[in-house]
Amino acid sequence: MNNLRGFNAHMKLQQAVLTLMIHQLVSAEEMDDQKRMFAKLDTNQDGFLERSEIANGFKEIYGEVAEEEIDEVMNLADMNGNGRLDFSEWLVASIKHEHILDEVKLKQAF
Repeated sequence: MNNLRGFNAHMKLQQAVLTLMIHQLVSAEEMDDQKRMFAKLDTNQDGFLERSEIANGFKEIYGEVAEEEIDEVMNLADMNGNGRLDFSEWLVASIKHEHILDEVKLKQAF
């Protein structure tokens, strides 16, 4: 959840670069973990995370979560401003960026 809170979705170039890097550098295991979490939160199985799905899922996982925190997550992670998160938005916002920015992975990729 801290990864989601700390993500700043208002920097479009950074978003594009992070999206590309994550899709190129994330391990298959990490990708599978993220897909499972996304699917668990996507209770209506429409391929998007609505605010209510995130709120309910986080409360189930983390216990009581302040409504303001859920709003902050949505505001920061919802890159296109449509009020819901698709998998790419979820992935970019929730993946641990230090894993992606690992020097060894970067050298192997580029």
